[in-house]
Amino acid sequence: MKIILGVLIAILWLFTIGLAIMAATGAGHFASFVILFALSIFCTVDWWLLDR
Repeated sequence: MKIILGVLIAILWLFTIGLAIMAATGAGHFASFVILFALSIFCTVDWWLLDR
């Protein structure tokens, strides 16, 4: 279960990095990146504390 969630969170981080690049080049909105970054941080911390 934790491995599957880890893979999904890794994919979420890849989307976050892609959106950060888009926001830096002007192709994306900075607010979208901030929201996705906060969600990624929350999910990562929640995943890290799982089964502790």
